[in-house]
Amino acid sequence: MEIEITQGLLDEINMFINTRAVQVLNDDAELSFPAMAFVLQSLLDAVDEAQERLDSD
Repeated sequence: MEIEITQGLLDEINMFINTRAVQVLNDDAELSFPAMAFVLQSLLDAVDEAQERLDSD
């Protein structure tokens, strides 16, 4: 599956990460702190990489 990465999509993902991600990972998924940290860091790294690619195109 291929997804087109747009600025709007990255903005949507950033909004989720900054407003709801911790609550979802903690309350809904009941992840431990290290697991939450890993998931969040992975998401942030992926968003940063996508933003760099989008900026360079």
